[in-house]
Parts: sequence; C-alpha cells; structure tokens
Amino acid sequence: MEKKKNKLLTLEQRRQIQGLLHSNITHKKIAELIGIHHTTLYREFKKCKDVYIAEEAHKNTNRGYHSIDYSIIGKKFGLLTVVDYVHKYNHRTYWKCKCDCGRFTIIIEENYQIIAVQIVLIVAVVLLRKVKEKLEN
Repeated sequence: MEKKKNKLLTLEQRRQIQGLLHSNITHKKIAELIGIHHTTLYREFKKCKDVYIAEEAHKNTNRGYHSIDYSIIGKKFGLLTVVDYVHKYNHRTYWKCKCDCGRFTIIIEENYQIIAVQIVLIVAVVLLRKVKEKLEN
C-alpha cells in the first residue's frame, strides 16, 4: 500500500491498527499494511494511556492550534446526524453526517456554529414525507 504523506488517520484506519495489534503482527508490518511510516504508528500509540484503543486515539488527535470537539459525534441537527470527523481546514471543521433518508453529506463548523451544509436533497426528503403522510391519512 502506498504511504500517506502528512494526512490524518481516519477512525477506520485506527480500528484496523487496533485489530492488527491483537493478531501479533510486528509494528513495522502493521505500518506497511495501513500505508503509514512506522514512526507515525508509534506516535499513534502515545495518544492512548495504556492499551491502544482506536476511539481514544481518534478523540485525542489534536491538529493545529484549536482542539476538535468530538462530543458533536452522534448529535442531530435537523435531519442530519453527525457520524465522523472529516478534517480541519482554514479554521473550519468538516463533519460527515448521515441524513434520515440514508444519504451522507458534509457539514462545516466554524466557531462552534454550523455555517454551511452540502445539501443531499433534504428538501425533497421532507416533501416526500409530507406527501406520504397525506396519502396515509
């Protein structure tokens, strides 16, 4: 696998690391399988106190000056539920969200306020629900 350069690990990659650690594979081999440098793997281990836990390492990831508030994961904003952290760029935090219709989208947070939503036909979903309710009545 090709090594990533200066990219944050995703929660999924951290879960892979956690799983591979339990299967007695060497650290260098784990880094090779994930596609990262072995020193990146050792920095990952420092994010946890005792045993490496993917969620704890993901939560303790702090990139740049401002920390990321992971407590937003699982919260609902209208029809959207925050699923995962995507990245931080230009003082804005991007979050992956799942709509009640089942589609995924990205919301942008700046200064703890949602400033933009890349729409996934939310209006259409609301209209379809209203039509469905009228047909059922």
